Amino acid sequence: MGKYKTQVNLSSPSDTCTLTASAISSQGVANAFIDLSWGCDELKVIEEQKHIYSDQELEYFFETTFGAEYGASLPMLHKWTDNIRIKINGIPTSEDLDALNQIIAELNSLINSISLDIVTQNSNIDIYFTSVDQFLLIEPNYISGNMGFFWVWWNNTGASYEGKILIASEGISQRERSHLIREELTQILGVMNDSNRYKDSIFYQGWTDTIEYTPIDRTVISLLYDSRLKPGMTQNQVKDIFGIPY
Repeated sequence: MGKYKTQVNLSSPSDTCTLTASAISSQGVANAFIDLSWGCDELKVIEEQKHIYSDQELEYFFETTFGAEYGASLPMLHKWTDNIRIKINGIPTSEDLDALNQIIAELNSLINSISLDIVTQNSNIDIYFTSVDQFLLIEPNYISGNMGFFWVWWNNTGASYEGKILIASEGISQRERSHLIREELTQILGVMNDSNRYKDSIFYQGWTDTIEYTPIDRTVISLLYDSRLKPGMTQNQVKDIFGIPY
């Protein structure tokens, strides 16, 4: 076929298949995917997945998306399938609102399958800016000692449908509060585990005040909302999609 080209002959009883290509180097393995569909005499490309994920990105994705920091959780994916409607409660500062609007804009740029918006009614996520002594009254599942906290509910398919976010209105700096707004809103999307891998990541286990996503944070968020990944999927099902052995 010539330099840098190859030919693949497919034989399958079904009308569709996913073709996986892997590139292996000293830096790890990168995978690319393309979904194919064909009729009587023609082969038609119906969707080309342009993202190529490194081993590092995939490992961080599995670490942060399967399970939860608090509460019982089965080892499966949880994500939202409906648009997220956020209602603001309490007394946020103008900087709180600026941070929230900025984070929503960034998330909307990373996620194509759903959108996030601020609403005044018919919300499915309520965010509260209030004193810590009110947290347990607002959400009985609150774990003492946290200046920011989220709780999310999902149905029997693993799809999230309702959530609450608590942000302390006192006792922390504005930068720390802006960090917590970013962390809790992002984690309620389905990236629910903290990690000790990257200190500058929004998902870092220790106390930080980072107010930006790292490149790998952005990848994890976008990967979770890849259309091929469905709520309720297990780790092995996700590995099958990306051609990862287990």
